[in-house]
Amino acid sequence: MSAPRKGIALKTDIGATILPGSPPTILDRDQITVDPELQPRAGNNQALVDQYAETLQERNWLPDAPLLVVGTSGTRWLVDGHNRLLAAERAGIAKIPVRIIPGDYQDALRLSLGVNADHGLQRSGDDLRRAYRKAVDQQFCAAHDVSAVAGLLKCSERWARELTQAAREQVKAARDAEIQKRADAGETQREIAASVGMTQRGVGKAIEKKRNTSESSKNSDTGAKEQGEDLDAARPPAGNPSPTPAIVPTKKEAMHAAHAVTGALAVLRKFEAVLRAEDARTLIHSLREALARLEQRLTEVDAEGCDHG
Repeated sequence: MSAPRKGIALKTDIGATILPGSPPTILDRDQITVDPELQPRAGNNQALVDQYAETLQERNWLPDAPLLVVGTSGTRWLVDGHNRLLAAERAGIAKIPVRIIPGDYQDALRLSLGVNADHGLQRSGDDLRRAYRKAVDQQFCAAHDVSAVAGLLKCSERWARELTQAAREQVKAARDAEIQKRADAGETQREIAASVGMTQRGVGKAIEKKRNTSESSKNSDTGAKEQGEDLDAARPPAGNPSPTPAIVPTKKEAMHAAHAVTGALAVLRKFEAVLRAEDARTLIHSLREALARLEQRLTEVDAEGCDHG
């Protein structure tokens, strides 16, 4: 048995369809309307249909697991039991036990989103994503509403958060943009909070985060520009190695220099895609010389350690 997917209880048997509605009644197969949009899963499971058909030929167990239809005396839409109905047809069963819930097509569509939460094969991620798209397309809930999605699909909050993640990020980005727009217009944080439906503290955090992001981006751009301007000055004459500094720095200065180089490399990663070929060659040359000196230094240190060991 495979490990259960997160948020969905594993149940490999069909189980009893204990759902609201009338006591089971019998309908002819042609009295049941099958609409692909009401299929709660991403598609029919042919292996399951084969298994059901084989067992139904041995014993008709459908009265213990009646199908679910929604409708009136006119049209009865199949909501739960698509695989079972196909299996019954394969097994030659024409009289189908069903539970009937009064309602229209929209009622059927809404109910189909979560009918397999408690019985039947475990729902897959594709099943849940299909149900989520239908819920949003039919405006049964907002795309970012975790609680509503969990309720309609009858899935865990963790699954609902995963399904709504992109929509929630879009809503947050739009809200933060509105906060910044109002702040730039001179509104106070209290006024902004009242307008966007947030706490004043939350508005303050959003503004501060935007400010920090802008300053960080500005500093990165400035640092990269300054380093780019320094390339021409730092470029060694053709065929000549980089000169060795005449002044030997202290260990503390060397540590700060190492940290500065690490920071410079981080900035370089942001701009290396647009770096001029000539500048790239200069950097590679300088870095190789620096690595060679460092490796020589470490070799000497290791040798000294061995001599004193």
